[in-house]
Amino acid sequence: MAIGFSALTIVLEEGFHEEWFSSPMIVGLSTVAAISIIGVRRAEFVVKNPLLDLRLLRRRSVIAGSVLMFTQGAICFGAIFLLPFYLAQVPRYSALQIGARVVMWSGLPATSDLPFIASHHEPIRRAYRAALAWACWHSDALRTPT
Repeated sequence: MAIGFSALTIVLEEGFHEEWFSSPMIVGLSTVAAISIIGVRRAEFVVKNPLLDLRLLRRRSVIAGSVLMFTQGAICFGAIFLLPFYLAQVPRYSALQIGARVVMWSGLPATSDLPFIASHHEPIRRAYRAALAWACWHSDALRTPT
């Protein structure tokens, strides 16, 4: 598992600089990553006491929580990493301009799925969490940098 994910990390980090699959290093590491990750996945279903029990994903609550956490991670990743990267590359914004825009817009994506997460808790606490999310969003989103 460590070898597969390490190889995948190197492929994703260095692929752009090495011109993706025109580099033998990227092709080799991609092959290692694919074989390792597929092998680990198969082994986890065969072993009686697996290190990472993938059979848990058959439960509805586990898959719902996993999907919500993946969505939250993708939203935060987009707001914190991809947006500044885009603003630096395409419109050639300065670091100060990027900081002003990212700080202004980081609250909206981060709180977009809070109503869905809050709906999985008890009804009384759900109202408090929804009110807190609303208050946090409005306190941050209404302030614009100068």
